[in-house]
Amino acid sequence: MIGDVSVAARARFWAGLGITRRDHLDALPGWEARLDAALDEPPRSWNAEWMSREEFGGELAARFDADDETAVSWWDHLRAADLYLACACGRGVAAAIERFERLYGDEIARTARRFERSGLAADDLVQLLRAKLFAAREERPRIASYSGQGFLQNWVRVTTTRTFIDCCRREPDAPEMPATAALFAVVPEPGADPELQLLKQEHVTHFKAAFAEAVGALDSSDRVVLRHHMVDRLSIDQIGALYHLHRATAARRLARAREALLDGTRAALGRRLGLSPERLTSVLDLVASRLEVSVERLLR
Repeated sequence: MIGDVSVAARARFWAGLGITRRDHLDALPGWEARLDAALDEPPRSWNAEWMSREEFGGELAARFDADDETAVSWWDHLRAADLYLACACGRGVAAAIERFERLYGDEIARTARRFERSGLAADDLVQLLRAKLFAAREERPRIASYSGQGFLQNWVRVTTTRTFIDCCRREPDAPEMPATAALFAVVPEPGADPELQLLKQEHVTHFKAAFAEAVGALDSSDRVVLRHHMVDRLSIDQIGALYHLHRATAARRLARAREALLDGTRAALGRRLGLSPERLTSVLDLVASRLEVSVERLLR
């Protein structure tokens, strides 16, 4: 097969795969044409001198991650021009970094202003992100982790938000949003009611199963927004910034998702225990203190 890969860029790509990935690729008819199309795309958008065709072939090989069943999907979702830009930025090509900042700088700056706080200016956030993306010293630049699967703009949006969240978490006054408070009001331990205390001990397992059932029944959009709020600890403003929503719209979306999760948990637990609505409320309140671990595990 290697004799058929006569073009230098194809040879560089093929050489970078290794035996297993070569076998997966070779099972896909017409992969050579798909590779050529990917190699031909970047010069139509960017300066072809940022990176040679052969070098880009090597970058594609480094990111080819597919088996016999997913190879077609990998090529279909490949954004070759975006990947070329990202790879050139990762190699420190100044002109490529300048183009990246012209394309995405305004959006990054808007997001930074949403995360700005006392002692952490928006400009400082942008510079921290820039250092992670392009100037990592001990690790690869963060931009090098972009796989080319999906739009670079979406990757930049998610990476920017996560980086700013991490920066805010390192601040001493970073806001805490316990998952338990986000779902249920935790009531004091019922020292005067041994029966309810026993219910708490007996029904935690049922509650966790009911909660898992409710999470599984959520719409994907509700599950994502709950994960952002309770696992990633994003505020309403941060969720709005991530999805370009007004904060009121983001708040309504979160409230809807939280209500759906609570209603689903209540219904599933009621079916399991056969309790009256009043007793069911008591059980929910009592086991709420165990909820946070379940939230983080099931919403990840």
